[in-house]
Amino acid sequence: MQVVRVLNNNAVLAQRNDGTRVVLMGKGLGFGRHLGDPVDVASVTQTFVPDGEHSIGRLAGLLGDLPLEITETAGRIVGAYRRRTGLEPTQALLLAVADHLSVAVRHRDHEAAAYPLAWEVAQLFPEELAAGREALDIIASDHDVRLPPEEATAFALHFVNAQVAGRNMAHTVAMTHRIRQVLSVVAAAFDTALDDQSMSVARFVTHLRYLFVRLAQQGQVTQAPALLIESIRTAHPNSWRVAERLQGVLVMDGHHLNEAELSYLTLHVARLATDVGVAT
Repeated sequence: MQVVRVLNNNAVLAQRNDGTRVVLMGKGLGFGRHLGDPVDVASVTQTFVPDGEHSIGRLAGLLGDLPLEITETAGRIVGAYRRRTGLEPTQALLLAVADHLSVAVRHRDHEAAAYPLAWEVAQLFPEELAAGREALDIIASDHDVRLPPEEATAFALHFVNAQVAGRNMAHTVAMTHRIRQVLSVVAAAFDTALDDQSMSVARFVTHLRYLFVRLAQQGQVTQAPALLIESIRTAHPNSWRVAERLQGVLVMDGHHLNEAELSYLTLHVARLATDVGVAT
């Protein structure tokens, strides 16, 4: 392999013998290297290849800004996640974890960010949250930095999203289509346009993605007392009706929401309704 461009002292853009380009990382890999120099293969510790999500230009831009110790810690985090869950992490997950880690460590002295989905993650994805907490231990060991406990939720979200993205393209396309249908139904029910770039819609879409994961894994929410369900139905009658309409969309994929899941969806519809200023 030959060096195409030095990204930093520890990262180079290289060309393989077959002409494909990759980003390589390793201690001192780029130091003193120039275009056309052979790569010190023995020093390579990480190899990143372009894929459908990351072009070679995007990889070079991202990894050129990330310190080697950050990507190595990210590698240990996703390795621990693999050992805990048995799931094979993707390159996209490693890059997402590394990027988040870089920002979190750089701003470690700032006020901890609040994650509005912390309760949901704790209730619905305890294994991913446990992996997130383990990530904080790994970071503390590698960097002598103890990130706030809220960051465990952030890492857990990366793990959950990786599971969604890890499904085949047909599933991803179908899920995206259904989410768009759901948003159209909600917008029509509210008689208002929804801003797809708003935080309110982003939160709602995140819940929908989790809902699709649960339905695919046949693991709907079940622990909701009848009194609580009736309370939600009474407190948010309009949102309950919208949730029932949304169930009609989900039935198209053969899914039927139980009352606990329907109640949970109602609460998210009600929150979105409140954000856009309509009656819940």
